[in-house]
Amino acid sequence: MAYGPIARDQSSSGNGPFRCRITADSPVEEVAPLLLDIRADGDYARVDTLDLNLGAVPILFVDDDGLSSYEDYPLRILDRLQYTYHEWNTWRDGPVSADWLGRYETVIWHCGALGNISSYSEQEQMPIAGYLDAGGRLLVAGSSITEALCIYGDASDRQFYHECLDVDHGAHFPRNSR
Repeated sequence: MAYGPIARDQSSSGNGPFRCRITADSPVEEVAPLLLDIRADGDYARVDTLDLNLGAVPILFVDDDGLSSYEDYPLRILDRLQYTYHEWNTWRDGPVSADWLGRYETVIWHCGALGNISSYSEQEQMPIAGYLDAGGRLLVAGSSITEALCIYGDASDRQFYHECLDVDHGAHFPRNSR
């Protein structure tokens, strides 16, 4: 595909659309590298690689620790284990919708080492409840979740904690499996 000369601050759609086709016999949940060889007049050359996820991505990692970087540790573990995941940053991307949660088999909700949440907002609680009711798997991680929802939260936060997350405040582990 050729784009012809492109001046600074301009773009070109080239001589045709760039398309990628994933066939039915392609491996699912693997990453395929797409090598880009970029050349321009004046001896400009650059090679870059884009990773294309093939098929469904099984894990959504929700970074809900504000501007902290406590998510680096669990993300390094996911990378080391070569799990394919999408990352959603609530500070940057806003609340996660129920539709988006429903795309994933497993959701890891990371609240940070300092529990940087005052409580889950209703915008977060409703989609999480729907996701769990539909059979989704959720791992919530953070050091002050019980404190944030049960001590500083209101009655609906405590109800969410006990009934939706199915946690016994005194035991700090699920009463039964969902």
